[in-house]
Amino acid sequence: MKRVLILILLLFILPLFISGQAINNSVTFEKRSVFELSGFFSNYSSLFDRNGRPYIYSASAGLGLIIYNISDIYNPIPIDTLPPSNFHNLNVNNVHQDDDYLYLSLGNFQSAGQNAGLAILDVSDPSNISIVSIWYSMTYTQGCAIIRTQGKYAYLGAMEDGIIILDISDKENPIFVSQFQPDPSWPGVANYPPNARGMEIRDDILYLAYDAGGLRLVDISDKQNPVQIAQYVNTDLTTRALPAYNNIRLVGDYAFISVDFCGLEVLDISNPDNIQSIDWFNPWNCNGFSWFGSPGHTNELILADENRILFISGGDSEVLSLDISNPNNVEKIGEYAFVKDSAATWGVDVFENQVVLSFIDNSGIPLFQPFYSDFGGIQLLTWEKGMTTRTKDTHLKNHQLSIFPNPMQETIHIQFVAKQSEEAIIEIYDSKGAQIQRFKTSVIPGENRIEHSTENLHPGIYFLKLIGKDFIYSRKAVKIKNN
Repeated sequence: MKRVLILILLLFILPLFISGQAINNSVTFEKRSVFELSGFFSNYSSLFDRNGRPYIYSASAGLGLIIYNISDIYNPIPIDTLPPSNFHNLNVNNVHQDDDYLYLSLGNFQSAGQNAGLAILDVSDPSNISIVSIWYSMTYTQGCAIIRTQGKYAYLGAMEDGIIILDISDKENPIFVSQFQPDPSWPGVANYPPNARGMEIRDDILYLAYDAGGLRLVDISDKQNPVQIAQYVNTDLTTRALPAYNNIRLVGDYAFISVDFCGLEVLDISNPDNIQSIDWFNPWNCNGFSWFGSPGHTNELILADENRILFISGGDSEVLSLDISNPNNVEKIGEYAFVKDSAATWGVDVFENQVVLSFIDNSGIPLFQPFYSDFGGIQLLTWEKGMTTRTKDTHLKNHQLSIFPNPMQETIHIQFVAKQSEEAIIEIYDSKGAQIQRFKTSVIPGENRIEHSTENLHPGIYFLKLIGKDFIYSRKAVKIKNN
């Protein structure tokens, strides 16, 4: 009996839920080491070895590919450099790994463009990498910003030249398949041509972040004849910022897109014929057309924590971590940011608890970026989650949600009010903020009552969260031991 009274008392005095919900995904960063490139050189994109070995592959533009041994995270050691001379004098801009093969996008895509190209490397032994093959084209001269693979095909983001598809089934002999350039005349919201910058591939659809050309969905089921099936741009942003899309990540029915110097846009892509913007995360309060002077130049995105946390490179703000568990209400939950410190990120990668930032050096041409940076190289961090409480979530309205009986028995009834028919998500967290149950339920307008079994819950304190398209309800409950 005494134990029951203590649990019930804790239910009402536990301060974890100041405004209704606690989440176990606040992020803190710890700096571990820095490796600075000498001279005027930048690092665009770095990748942790995806086989769990202690190596980083860094696309360092005019320096080529640098391989770091990070067995000691406090002392990264460059063990090899493959300069552009190894790749027909083409810069190395982006890296992608599939099993024991590393794929490099080749060709400077900045002011002085180079031929677009691809290099395939064997990284079965990262300390002794070998070049398997190189493909490049004299036809496409705007360089290559990104490389992605799916099955036996590689896809190059060739800037103004659009998408290049290569057959890589024979790694020693990549074969050109086709090139596709989405209509560059639409939507005309920026004063420069669209550029194929970022991409994600799901099944037979390639989602292209087309820079000034918005988002394009391209059907690639016929590799010889890609076809655009949808396009989107948020013209509402033109009054506050240029909706230039740099990178994209997909989670379920949502696309998360870095909006150049102005944050992150979240799109509902469940219906390609009617793509909807549901949130714009704008931590720098961008409100104007000036690209210069903004501390945030969002570029690369990487998912973590089972796709509930998004890491985004923030230019002069280094890196930010975002809680995207509710796509309608993206929230910053951590940052490693030192504005105006003359160091700015271009790329970010995360593997397990480690983060690598790729730094761009624009000291030779300070007007090239909206921030000044005189440091090129990499920086290693570690990150971890911790308990936090949201205190400014305007969607929380606990009085509209009730749970009975409470204390809970083997079965509970969840009662709430909704405005429309939709599919909602119910999540249950323990007292430490760890999610232990998650399921979907159908919601109707008006009062809803859902019956749910708590048979598998041990005695203790729990927090229940109900998530809809325009609401988040949260409630505390206790489970006691039955006599």
